[in-house]
Amino acid sequence: MLLLNSLKYLFIMGLLVFLQVAIFNNIDFWGYANPYFYLIFILLLPFSDNKFLVLLLAFILGLSIDFLENTGGVNAFASVFVAYIRYFIVGILTANSSKGDDELHLSQLNLVQWILYLAIMIFIHHFLVDFLESFKFSMAGNIAIKSILGSVITFILISGVLFFIPISNRNEY
Repeated sequence: MLLLNSLKYLFIMGLLVFLQVAIFNNIDFWGYANPYFYLIFILLLPFSDNKFLVLLLAFILGLSIDFLENTGGVNAFASVFVAYIRYFIVGILTANSSKGDDELHLSQLNLVQWILYLAIMIFIHHFLVDFLESFKFSMAGNIAIKSILGSVITFILISGVLFFIPISNRNEY
C-alpha cells in the first residue's frame, strides 16, 4: 500500500512539476508575481501519512523545481518548511493542537479555516522563496510586494482548482 501511494504521489508530483515549469513559470504579472501552483501538492497531503515521507516528498518536489529553474535550493527549502509547519497551522486553526497528528484532517476545516490555511501557507512559501532569492534586508519593500502579489495569484489559482474538488476528496489524493 505504501508503494502504491508513493508511486501515486510521484506521478502527481511529476505532473505538477511539468505544469509549473511549462505553464506557471511563464506567467509573470508586472514583473513581480509568479504563481507557485505546485504548492497544492503539499497543502493537500493527508496528515495520516508518515511525517518523514511528507518532508521527503516536499523536498523532492522543491528540488525538482529548483533543478529545472536553476534556483539553487530556494524552492526545496520553502517546500520543506511549509510541509513541516502545516501540522502546527492546522492544529491551531482546528484548536486540536493537543491531539495527535493522526487526528488532524483537512476535512475538519470549515470555509474560513480553509481560506486562512491556504492564505497562511501560501504567503509563508512565497515570502521564503522571495526573501531567499534576493537575500537582502534592503529589498524588504520589494520582497513584500512580490510575496503579497504572488500569494494572491497563487491563492486564486489553488482556490479555483479546489472549488472543483468535492470536500470529501480534499483530504486525500
